[in-house]
Amino acid sequence: MDLEIKKTIAAEVLWLSDKTSQRYVASKAQVSNALISQLLAANWDQISDGMWRKIQSNLRLDLKWKVAETSNLKEMYHYCESAQKHALAICISDNAGKGKSNGFKFYDRTNKNVIHLECKTSWSKKSYVTQLLITMGVVPVGTTEEMLEQFNEQIKRMHSPLLILDQADKLKDPQLDLFMEFFNDHEGHLGIILSGVKALEKRIERGRQRSKVGYDELYSRIGSRFISLDPIRQVDVSAICEANGVHDDDDKRAIYLSCAGDLRRVRREIQKIHIDRSATCKVSA
Repeated sequence: MDLEIKKTIAAEVLWLSDKTSQRYVASKAQVSNALISQLLAANWDQISDGMWRKIQSNLRLDLKWKVAETSNLKEMYHYCESAQKHALAICISDNAGKGKSNGFKFYDRTNKNVIHLECKTSWSKKSYVTQLLITMGVVPVGTTEEMLEQFNEQIKRMHSPLLILDQADKLKDPQLDLFMEFFNDHEGHLGIILSGVKALEKRIERGRQRSKVGYDELYSRIGSRFISLDPIRQVDVSAICEANGVHDDDDKRAIYLSCAGDLRRVRREIQKIHIDRSATCKVSA
């Protein structure tokens, strides 16, 4: 692995250790505390490239992309801040590519006591709770019930915690049902954000219409409201381009016109421009 990439990862690990603790970073990265100590002490000779990649992946370090403060990023920050400060439960349900996950990552990076979990369809109830603990920096041990008790005890110790269940539309009902337990057990102390694509809103509404157990209560807890974000604007695409090395006005306009309101497309188009530039430079050389 390139030395500059290692330096960047080490700087991120140091920053996160200062923000939380070295033990938290080791748990979240799913490596030993001793390995993190070696990394921070710049004793890198015994750390394999595979371990560097594991740390980068588990800490979700995106080293090649710069965050731009788009209007939706600012709005997401506001919702996260409000939910955390006032221990609110809210639901954000909107199309993919609006910047929801990036907004959560940015808020998590800049604030304490945030538990940001990206959910997966394949999770069982136990694997879901396991991932919750790992994200909190707690080593998961025991049965599902024992791990839930660990989770609850950890939440009680935290000051103004915020739980973000990103891509919550992927959770099966038994996992989604835990939302009510978390809310009821920690009402007034824990802020919770459910977030997903439009299917999340449709699923909750369908559950209410069919009188499925828990769905009316869930709807009530999120304030009987589904939050959507503003359409992607040209000024937002321009800001993202500028932050990531695309400065030509024609390029920025072309990317905006082709992205169809999807920020993932914006990223792909920016990457294409850099690939084309790199290829042109090699040919010229």
